[in-house]
Amino acid sequence: MIAPSPEIAGRENDLPHESGPHDPRDGDPLHKLLNDFMAVRKYAIKYAAAEADLLRTIVRRWLLSALIGALLAVIGLTSLITAVVFALSGFARLLSDLSGIPWLGELVIGCGIVVATVLAGWAILSGRLDGSRRKTLAKYEHKRKIDRI
Repeated sequence: MIAPSPEIAGRENDLPHESGPHDPRDGDPLHKLLNDFMAVRKYAIKYAAAEADLLRTIVRRWLLSALIGALLAVIGLTSLITAVVFALSGFARLLSDLSGIPWLGELVIGCGIVVATVLAGWAILSGRLDGSRRKTLAKYEHKRKIDRI
C-alpha cells in the first residue's frame, strides 16, 4: 500500500466522502440501509427502462415483419390475379379466333367463371352447414347418453 504524503497524513478525515466530510451518520446502520435501498432503486429504474426498450424493440420488429408480410401478400395476390386475367384473356381470344365470332370467347369464359364461383361457394357453404349439423347432432346424442345413465 502507498503511504499518503506528509501533507495529507493525519487529515484523512478531511477528505470528502459520499456523505460529506465528518458525517456522523457514516456508522449508522439505518443510513447504510437507506443508501443501499436507494442504489437498488436506481438499478431497478434502469432495469425497468431497459425492459421497456426491449419490449418496444420487440413490438417494432413484429409490426415491421407484419407490414412486410402484408406487402408481400398483396404483391403475390396481385401477381396471381394478373396471371389469371392474362390466361383467361388468352383463352377468350383463342375461342373467338377458332369460332370466328369476336365476342364468343369472352362470353364463354365470363360465364364459366360465374358458374365456377357459384359452384365453389355452394360446395363450401354446404360443407360448413353439414359440418355444423353433424356437430349439433353429436352434441345432443352425447347429452341423451348422459341422461340415460
